[in-house]
Amino acid sequence: MVDMYTALVIAGKRTCNTENTKITLVPTRYRAVVLENLDALGLDADGSPKQ
Repeated sequence: MVDMYTALVIAGKRTCNTENTKITLVPTRYRAVVLENLDALGLDADGSPKQ
C-alpha cells in the first residue's frame, strides 16, 4: 500500500500536504512512511522536486 500511495503522490493523484485541499490526502496511517519515501526520492509532500 505504501508503494501505491507513493506512486499516486508522484502522479499527482494524492498528496501528503495537509494544506493542499485540491488533492485527496494519503490516509494518516500511511502518510509518515510515504513522506519518508518521497524524501528519499528528493520530492516534497506533493511529489514535486524539492527546491
